[in-house]
Amino acid sequence: MQSSQLCPDGGIGRHARFRFWCRKVCRFESYSGQSIDQKAKQTALLCAGTRSDAPSLAYTRRFIRNSILGTLLTFFFAFQPLFGDDMKPGIYAASLIPMHDDFSCNEEALAAHCQDLLHRGCQGVVLFGTTGEGPSFTIEERKKTLKHLIQQGIPPSSIVLAVLCCAMDDAVSLIRFAHEIGCNNILLAPPFYYKGEEEEGVIAYYREVIKRAKNPQLQILLYHIPQFTNVPITVNIIKALKEEFPKTVIGLKESEGNLALTKEILAKFPGFLVFVGNETQIPEAVRLGGSGSICGIANLYPELICSLYDSDKEIRKINTLLIDLRKYPLFPAIKSIAESQKGSDWHIMRPPFTPLSDDQRNALYSAIQQYLE
Repeated sequence: MQSSQLCPDGGIGRHARFRFWCRKVCRFESYSGQSIDQKAKQTALLCAGTRSDAPSLAYTRRFIRNSILGTLLTFFFAFQPLFGDDMKPGIYAASLIPMHDDFSCNEEALAAHCQDLLHRGCQGVVLFGTTGEGPSFTIEERKKTLKHLIQQGIPPSSIVLAVLCCAMDDAVSLIRFAHEIGCNNILLAPPFYYKGEEEEGVIAYYREVIKRAKNPQLQILLYHIPQFTNVPITVNIIKALKEEFPKTVIGLKESEGNLALTKEILAKFPGFLVFVGNETQIPEAVRLGGSGSICGIANLYPELICSLYDSDKEIRKINTLLIDLRKYPLFPAIKSIAESQKGSDWHIMRPPFTPLSDDQRNALYSAIQQYLE
């Protein structure tokens, strides 16, 4: 650096010194309610000293204003994952969870699987739902796995965390943790141990979870899967929650296969997102105004399932596949096909699920190879 660029005190040139004082004065913790004009005067005095070539007040004011704007933009983009994104229509894979022999989650294989699904056309992945054996994992296991996926580069906006808990505080704990690492899209099931409760009790559960989560970016899909929970999400429940939390309760996953309910919800609640779980209903649901699907078969044939969002051309092939799969316990059958595609250990499931026998696997592989492999 040439000597003419140095300040008398041996520091760097006046413009660098000027920018240093601007940054120092503009730091958020020292703001103290000062206006830009006040900051400009303070900065000009600090920079000028006895120098006759100090920056003008107008120039200083503009620099301060731009510095604040730049700082805000830097802050936003640095922490942008924490602000979340609105959930988008499309196909979401209800992700399988690969496991080691000791039943722990194979996090590396799961991260690779999620990246593959996104690369092959899925809008996102749903973690620890029904297909992903969510209730069989502890709260801490789910948190650890979610964090690992984010660290491996899975975009938080592409993840929907399924929260299937009976204890209200467990649900809140998961939702808060997800928010901390940038995941704000939640598939929230009703409490499912006690059966036959009044609609108001289900509404109260959702209300308390939402209030305690304290997350203004929270986006909740209600989870209608009464064949497992025995707790239906009724039109009255949707109406009450949508009116009380219009920016939070944004949609529903309809996993009963009840197309009549899907039609009713779409007709009564325009703009409400409805994702079907039955793959064969995707084309019809989308035509009615539905948002797409959250489904298990997308783990195996994502391109095929994604094509149903735009066309029913492949619907016969999907019907045949589901008929073959339903000859066996469904989730072990899906994991068996995943193992045939991805390698060993994908068949492992936590009890009470048991893998298909060798004979069952061979018969299933033989059937689907005729039209899919």
